[in-house]
Amino acid sequence: MPFPIATLFVNQKGAFNNVASGFEKDIRSAKCVGEARAAIDAYSNKIELNILQFGLGFYAIKVGNGKTSKSFLASISIKNGDYETSVSKFYAPLSQLVLEKNTGYLPRWLVKKSLGALAERGKYKSQRYERIPFALSVWPQQLKNAFLDLHLSQLPNQNDLDKWAFEKEEKSNKAEVERNERYKKELEDEKLAKKILAERMTKSENARKGRMAKLETYEHVDVRWYGWTKKNGRFIKVDYEAENVTVKISGARAYIIF
Repeated sequence: MPFPIATLFVNQKGAFNNVASGFEKDIRSAKCVGEARAAIDAYSNKIELNILQFGLGFYAIKVGNGKTSKSFLASISIKNGDYETSVSKFYAPLSQLVLEKNTGYLPRWLVKKSLGALAERGKYKSQRYERIPFALSVWPQQLKNAFLDLHLSQLPNQNDLDKWAFEKEEKSNKAEVERNERYKKELEDEKLAKKILAERMTKSENARKGRMAKLETYEHVDVRWYGWTKKNGRFIKVDYEAENVTVKISGARAYIIF
């Protein structure tokens, strides 16, 4: 019996990608094909959970004869707002049917759409109620297997794994070399900065000494001077004395060298 497996893969791409990044990382870190296969198998339950959370599951239904060779009569157990159970029937495209042994499955979106249409077409008010499938949606095993087989068939071979391992190591080595080069440059820049600063300080000190040497100078003299300090909220005059010092005169300023 045909079923929309190609469409299913397209529709389920979003749900698959929701967990794909995780096992793609595990696959690329695998050292052999067996580890890569185990990585996909380990995520199969997560993939199924996402399929159902995205509303892409299937409802189990009973299959009856259709109006044409391209349709069939679907019967599904439903419940209403009062939780009374009954059976609703509607015609559905045969192309949407998935058969597993004696059980049929229809996409969740199609079932909800068809049940909604039954409520809208209800002739009486008692027939116009929301029909809720009694059973939970599932992911038919053959679709799950087909879905996983599709990705298992795309597993990398050992050459790919070896190539990825080589590229990963090469990238790591390159990053290490770049880190070392940056660190070396930082040390060189720091060393150069210290050298420049030392040269500037030496040049500045030599210039200061040169200017001081040119000033009018008095050696081995005793000096007295005064300053002001604040005490108890008032400024008071304080006298200072120094003996046997050197005094250099620059205009109105005097520099005392002890």
